[in-house]
Amino acid sequence: MSYSKGDIEVIDQKTLPLFEERMAGLGALIGPHFHHRPDSEIPPLVDENLFPFIKKLVEKGEREMFSHGIARYVPWKFTGSEDRIEATLSGADLFRGVKLSSLEGQDFEMTYKAQLVDDSLLIEYSFTKERPGVIGLHYYFALEDQKGTVESKVGPDYHRAEGWQPVEKEWLKGPGELHFGINSGVEADFGFRPEDPLSNKSELQLKTSSHKVHINYEANSEENAWQLYHPKEASYVCLEPVTAQDPRNPKLTSGHLKVRIKIY
Repeated sequence: MSYSKGDIEVIDQKTLPLFEERMAGLGALIGPHFHHRPDSEIPPLVDENLFPFIKKLVEKGEREMFSHGIARYVPWKFTGSEDRIEATLSGADLFRGVKLSSLEGQDFEMTYKAQLVDDSLLIEYSFTKERPGVIGLHYYFALEDQKGTVESKVGPDYHRAEGWQPVEKEWLKGPGELHFGINSGVEADFGFRPEDPLSNKSELQLKTSSHKVHINYEANSEENAWQLYHPKEASYVCLEPVTAQDPRNPKLTSGHLKVRIKIY
């Protein structure tokens, strides 16, 4: 819900209403699926009153009640202290008497570990699932005056709704050097892979006029990428390491992420 250094808060607190409404915003999780599942994979709705936001989605005609997976919507079993937390979630766990496997549509196991060290937040996040799935971090990073720049070394193509295509030349300041400028008029929902398509790690950085956020992640296979999400007029940008090159079409039934997030 918050990650700060001194008086610099890097999680956009203006997204608190999203969190209170439907567990989005702030430091939301992805898993064990990404965004909306195909209709064929969505199980019948167990109880419209299970979560307060479901009724609104039903009224809108939505089929997907749990965007980005059940992990962000329910309590985990956890132990913690001042500087660390360890948590587990499984399809056998119950929420208000309902098995989570019946909400996700299949069985799964997930673990999450976070530790605060002197200069960074260290996170390990993993899953196993009956059918292919994905996990990731969907943190809403604050922009200063709705402006910022995202930098990373990336592969030659990126993913958008139309599929894979070459990275736009105006986004690059050199071969493979992404320099993506964000302002209030920019709309982005793109996926990028590491510079080496067989690599299992990447580094990215958000620069604003007041601070920088450096994200270093490592997956357990080359099936990894990171999403850049910024709606027009948004006060935030989401930088999302995920365990799939195309998270809407995952290939793996298990995955693991190690992430280090540092504030400058």
